[in-house]
Formats: sequence, C-alpha cells, structure tokens
Amino acid sequence: MDFVTHAAAGALIGRLLAPADADRPSARRWALLGALVNLAPDVDHVLELVSAEAYLVHHRSATHSLLLVAIAIGAAAAIARARGGPPARVATVTAASLGVHLFLDLLTPFGTVMLWPFSRARTTLDGLPIVAPWLMLTMLAGAIAARRLGGRRAAGGGLGAALLVIAVYAAGGLRAGAAVPEAAIALPDALVPLAGEAFVIEEDVVVHHRVGIGGESVELERMPRARSGRDAALDRLIETSTRPLGCFRLPVVTSAPGEALTIEDGQFRGVSPRPLFRITSLTGGDGHDVSMPTPGLQVLLWASVVAAAIGAFVVGGRP
Repeated sequence: MDFVTHAAAGALIGRLLAPADADRPSARRWALLGALVNLAPDVDHVLELVSAEAYLVHHRSATHSLLLVAIAIGAAAAIARARGGPPARVATVTAASLGVHLFLDLLTPFGTVMLWPFSRARTTLDGLPIVAPWLMLTMLAGAIAARRLGGRRAAGGGLGAALLVIAVYAAGGLRAGAAVPEAAIALPDALVPLAGEAFVIEEDVVVHHRVGIGGESVELERMPRARSGRDAALDRLIETSTRPLGCFRLPVVTSAPGEALTIEDGQFRGVSPRPLFRITSLTGGDGHDVSMPTPGLQVLLWASVVAAAIGAFVVGGRP
C-alpha cells in the first residue's frame, strides 16, 4: 500500500484515539504519532539500497511481522512511561496503527510475512490493488477534514468512509473471481473498483482475463508459465533463484527468442507497464540477477511522506 494512504490512516487513528478533552495541539500530536507509527514498518524499503533481491525477498517480513508489532507496542508503552506520558493510550494508538498497516498490506496481492522469523509464507487476501487511488484519496480527505474540524467524530467518519471504499474494491475482486471461477488469483481494478482481473493457471501458460463492471470476461493474453521441466535453461534459472522466485505468485517467462531468459510475476502485468521485479539468467545459465525499476525511489518517497507528516504538525502547531 502507498505511503500517503498509510500516513493518512495513522493520522485518523491517532486523532480518533486521542483523549476526548484533548486541545488542538495535543490532538495533532496524537495524529502525528499515529501517522509515524503507521509509516514505520515501511522503513524496510531501505533494502532497495542493498539490492533488488534483498528487497524482494525481505520486504514486508521482519518489520511487518506480529513479533515486531508486539515488541513495538511494548517499547512505545515503556518510552511513554519513562517520559511521564500515558503508556496505555500510547500502546493503544501504536497497536491500532500498526494493525491497520498490516491489514492494508494483507489486502494487497504481494502479501505479508506475518509469522517471521518462524515462517517465510506470505499471507494475502487479494482485496486491494497494490496502489488503490480511491482509497488514498478517501483517507487523505478524511485526515484533512479531521485536522480542520479537530474532532474525533470527523476522524471516525474518515475511517468509516475508507472501510466502505475497501469493501467496494474487495467486491470487485470477488466479482472477477465469480466471472472466472477457475482463476488462481482475482483482483480488483485500481481505477474501476467493481471491475477486475483474473489469472488462470493452465499446464504451460497463465491466462490473463479482464472482467468488466457487468461481469463480462475478456481474455487479454497468454503468458508462458515458468515451471520446472519445460527446458534446461529455465530449470537452471529456477534452481538458482529459489528464494526470489518464491515471492512470485504467477512466475511467467517474458524473454524474447535470443534474449537472456527472464521471469516476471504475471499478476503485475496489468498493473505496471514495466515489471516490478525481473529475474534474469546470467551468462552461461549458472546464476541469476534480480532487477527492479527506479531502485531507491521508494525510500525517497517514504522519507518525503515522513517529512511531510512532521512538517504538517509543525506548521499546524503554530498559533
């Protein structure tokens, strides 16, 4: 999920759970706490600066796990107690904000490794696209309204409206799954939530369907499925890239004849004109390389949203 949605959701939670008698500066501090806590798990985007493979394999694992959430809640309460603040309320805001972060990420098709370090399995509910613009706008509008009106009721209304948008997106995914019942993955469309996409796994191909608002299904493309036993070169690439390939739910072969063998995640073909991640065989077929577009961009965006959240608090706190 995008950083603006996370920050706005955290701000709404912080404002909603602030003391009923909190004045405006105090309410803004609670909103800032919620926003920063909600953004904190995505600090793991710094892995982009290590390598694309490290980011692909470890993003949404340690910092998004239930174990780290529990540690963060305890640490927040301890810090609040040491500073003379209300530890119970700080722990509640931390728990709620981190819980909403995990919930939003769980709804996206990339999933979250919730049981790290005990399991590497990614859990996903496929209820939201990775970037859901209508949800982002709803969360942002709710956060602005709560800030301007300064009330818990406005914050609750913003979160309620966001839940409604999430429900509409989820309905689009369910409609896509109903229209293509044999689909392995069915997702809502980012811009037209009641429409969606469905992917069917056949023996040697992954079939990509577009499902309209009326429920009609149109086949868009057939992608060669990346699986063992197809040919020796592909088998070598699969063997050398077990960990990153395990993050692909629909691995497909996208290289043209004569080019280096490449594997992408077919579920993202309808999301981005450029592959989010690409695994490419090295010369000789004895290794692999993982690449992603614009490495480091997400780190910059995350830091920018963190700075904007703090800046909004500082500006808003002036008399």
